[in-house]
Amino acid sequence: MSSRRKATGGFTLLEVLVALVVLGVSFVTIFELFQGGLQALSASRQHTLAFMHAREKLEELTLEDRPAAGERRGTFEDGFRWETLVSLYPLPQIEDEKLEMETFQLTARVFYRRIGRERSVELNTLKLVLPEPKTIQHKDKL
Repeated sequence: MSSRRKATGGFTLLEVLVALVVLGVSFVTIFELFQGGLQALSASRQHTLAFMHAREKLEELTLEDRPAAGERRGTFEDGFRWETLVSLYPLPQIEDEKLEMETFQLTARVFYRRIGRERSVELNTLKLVLPEPKTIQHKDKL
């Protein structure tokens, strides 16, 4: 009889170890991709909330009849900080016409922290304020 081993058709220990290493690397890669997706989802959620808060503050300013010029600050219940800025916005004058209206620039900023850095969302718009209409009094004829 020869000293050669008889082939049984199974896998060698080396083949099993290589397969386990490939499987382990695949699982780690899939896990990192999944984790990256969760982080992107969290970042998107925070940015969307900041955008909604900024829009809310801008809507509050646009609903005021005549917004007061200046800066305001505060914090939302969920920890996002906000600031608004109202300033007069100069319009170019048309020749020989005096426009009797005021234009305000409205700015709303919302700040939040993401991975140790402060980030922000800023929205701007203009608001045109027309003067109060003048009333004309008529005398009643009898």
